Amino acid sequence: MATGPRTQETGIVTTCEPPHYFQAAFDDPPHRSSTVLVDVVPALRGAHLILTHGGIRHGLIHHYDLFWTAALGRLRQQAEVGT
Repeated sequence: MATGPRTQETGIVTTCEPPHYFQAAFDDPPHRSSTVLVDVVPALRGAHLILTHGGIRHGLIHHYDLFWTAALGRLRQQAEVGT
């Protein structure tokens, strides 16, 4: 799994249970190891994603909050265009 042309970290999907969830592990020195778990919860219209990113240094929580908020916002915009 990579995040684009300016990728700083790469991860590997360690668990995948379609269509319910997947988990990826990121272990790319010098970055601290972390995991991302994405749960997919069915909804009346589409689905809800619950993203849990563990193993983040306390000083970087705000950075990742901004990153994931922006990334999921772009995903939502694309999903709305497709409906």
